[in-house]
Amino acid sequence: MKNLLLYFLLLTTVFVSCRKDDTKPIMGNVDERLNETLTAYQTQLAGAAYGWKAVVFPSKGYGFGHFFKFDDKNRVTMYSDFNLEGQTKSLESSYRLKALQQPTLLFDTYSYLHILQDPTPSLSEGGELGQGWYADFEFKFVSATTDTIKLTGLYNQSPLVLVRASKEDYDSYNAKGLEVMDEATQEYVSQPTFKYLDLGDGKQIQCNIDPNTKSFVMIYKDNSNSIVAPITQFGYMNSSLFLKEYVSFNGVAFNELFWDNVKESFYVKVGGKRYDFQNSATAPFNLNSLLGVSFNTLDIDTSVPLEGASPDFMLKVDSFKALCEAAYGLTLTNMTFKFKPVNNTMILDCIVLQEGRAFIATFPFSYTKDANNVYKFQQIPAGNNGNAGLLVSFIKPIFDVLNADKFTLDYFNVRLGQFKSIERPGFYFSGNLIKN
Repeated sequence: MKNLLLYFLLLTTVFVSCRKDDTKPIMGNVDERLNETLTAYQTQLAGAAYGWKAVVFPSKGYGFGHFFKFDDKNRVTMYSDFNLEGQTKSLESSYRLKALQQPTLLFDTYSYLHILQDPTPSLSEGGELGQGWYADFEFKFVSATTDTIKLTGLYNQSPLVLVRASKEDYDSYNAKGLEVMDEATQEYVSQPTFKYLDLGDGKQIQCNIDPNTKSFVMIYKDNSNSIVAPITQFGYMNSSLFLKEYVSFNGVAFNELFWDNVKESFYVKVGGKRYDFQNSATAPFNLNSLLGVSFNTLDIDTSVPLEGASPDFMLKVDSFKALCEAAYGLTLTNMTFKFKPVNNTMILDCIVLQEGRAFIATFPFSYTKDANNVYKFQQIPAGNNGNAGLLVSFIKPIFDVLNADKFTLDYFNVRLGQFKSIERPGFYFSGNLIKN
């Protein structure tokens, strides 16, 4: 019996030993496979002879176009449409590929991408204190084809898209192509005509390009005859506006607006067909019908000369600014009229700066709009926040008119919306039309 037990134990040991030999990973070591993937991505990035066109979309909004030229020594040269310096001056920094649970691209020295996330508002130029534009400089790989790589930021989940550049693209970026594209777009939208697309069915699709908010809106009627207005952000490439999402109409979809240098206009390409933007002296859609659809906010930048504002309104705003400065050292930067059609309320937010910090004075109103698109406002003093309580006497001359008069709303210079008093035709103001 003892010999039999020893024989059984010996067979068990041999069997287990064989099992250990037979269970080697068929697909290889996980770390080895990850390193192979990193090497493949490194080769693809550095192997693009003319670099990569790129756009990143921070979670705060907007889109920012870039150009990257990676080498095999972990150096990258870039441009950015973030500001004039980024558009015209290349910047070299370093990058790494690392396995942080999954393949990751790290821009590990200060660059144009880092400026977007700089916590100092004066450096991020419009970013929030402590957060910047809620952007990223560390990205995980999502997908890759020969010509397109998609990534997502690790911290703020900012989408980053890389598109393989041609020699023509490369030469364009080095010849200040981002600045040229920015200026061409600004000039295009400043024209006193409304833009629309006809995608082959004779229907006019109103198209609004806003370089100030880096947004693109298509306005049309759907199959139920309701007005819809899908909106998305864009970033500049050297010869196009690259959209964050595809926009579509009756099954026709696109995500890029191409620039024609000869016609000085945009066009889209769908299924091998080209559709050019058209011009019209009149808007395809009445502005009043778009409140709550393509826009819900009229924003007045009071830090620059007011466009489309009457002398009377400007005089009252200047008085408001002076009183804020004298009493509390506040600088008025914006007046935003935010509409909520669902409950017929309008919130006037006055944004002020004190020693670089932003504060908001909130003044709520109710409003009505009749069948003739005539608006009547009524202030709700009980809804003022604490900041508003300090400033309400300073802004009273403006409120006196808002509370007493009736107003009309119409386009001004195509891009802006303008409210005008019926009782006092010499009192009117305009602002950028924003959807938020």
